[in-house]
Amino acid sequence: MSLKTLFSTFAASVAGLMILCAAARADEPAWKATARERVEKHRMADLQVVVRNAEGQPVPGAEVRVQMTRHAFHFGTTVNGRFLATNPAGTEDGDRYRKTIVELFNYATIENELKWHNWRRDGSDGGQNRRQHGIDAVEWLRSEGLKVRGHAAIWGAWRRTPPDIQRNRENAEYVRDAARKHIREIVSHYRGKLIDWDVHNEPLSERDVERVVGFDEVVRWYHIARAADPDARLFVNEYNIFDRDRRAEAYRDYVARLIDAGAPLDGIGFQGHFWDDRGRDYQHVYDRIEMFAQFDKVLQITEFDNWHRDMSPQHMEAVLWAAFSHPQVDALIMWGFWDGLHWRDKGTLYTRDWELKPAGRIFKELVHERWWTDESRQADEKGIVALRGILGDYEITAIHNGRRAVVKHTLRPDGDPLEIRLAE
Repeated sequence: MSLKTLFSTFAASVAGLMILCAAARADEPAWKATARERVEKHRMADLQVVVRNAEGQPVPGAEVRVQMTRHAFHFGTTVNGRFLATNPAGTEDGDRYRKTIVELFNYATIENELKWHNWRRDGSDGGQNRRQHGIDAVEWLRSEGLKVRGHAAIWGAWRRTPPDIQRNRENAEYVRDAARKHIREIVSHYRGKLIDWDVHNEPLSERDVERVVGFDEVVRWYHIARAADPDARLFVNEYNIFDRDRRAEAYRDYVARLIDAGAPLDGIGFQGHFWDDRGRDYQHVYDRIEMFAQFDKVLQITEFDNWHRDMSPQHMEAVLWAAFSHPQVDALIMWGFWDGLHWRDKGTLYTRDWELKPAGRIFKELVHERWWTDESRQADEKGIVALRGILGDYEITAIHNGRRAVVKHTLRPDGDPLEIRLAE
């Protein structure tokens, strides 16, 4: 097939696809049209590639492939460090678990191993070394190119604290000093390795520690974490924000108190454990997120799943669109993706036998197909290929008369132009 015929065929295919997309859009519900417009505005940018020869002259007719390799938006999952340690490479489920994480996600939260009580479990008592499980999990994730989120420096229920803290719960000075030491120690240990930290998890739901040490001490926790790792973004995190109106209002007020008190808060987390997905449509989720936009902080859905039954594909679609279309949200993290390793046996994407669920198909279709850029174009008479792509990392290839060049590029909102030189 000649090059001319090849591009004619490609053009015809694109034209046909555009007709199909136009027809699909004509039938789409109003919420999805609104969401799509928001995505096009906030999650896409113009990309211009100029192909030149070694002398700097434009190369008309060069074949250019623009291939996305990673989202800028954080699509994440919780990762179980103990499972990785006890199901090493070479085990069936262990291999599938690792492979799926790397294929589907670019961001991860360590599920349990970075929590205070597990940080203390270093194997010195003859039990499992949960601390090392967390350390190894973080290193593996980073080696695979994933960014990692710390969860959580303080989880304020007594049952989520080490035994000595529980024994000394009436001793405010003991609890205060131990909490300070722990935050300083664990955040410093992971300095430069984690991009985000939940400094305080569930401040409304689990208030045991705060009741003893006081709110001003909670504010101090954020300052300690900032000093321990100045580059990590610091979050507060709470649940039932989408399900209960009064809880959302109370959380909004608590966040305002933190900010007014001078806490160096960078982000606000909404756990997203949905009790019931009925009535939790796109607009409901988007509006609840928007309720916190006034604080001008990074927003994340940090622990997305359903508590009582498998997630419907409609709910998966609504929440994905709501998160991805809101300009202040930069992450949506699944609280597990596989029934074989989920706290409610209802992982959002795969059955115990690794069969993709309907909600899982929606996730893959949106995240890795619809919101993914992979296009081939022919440079115009000025050597230019111009298109609009999803924000993220790219590999861009230019070919002309046997010469080939490949460059890495990150597409940002400002849409910086890119030049590719074809050497002789």
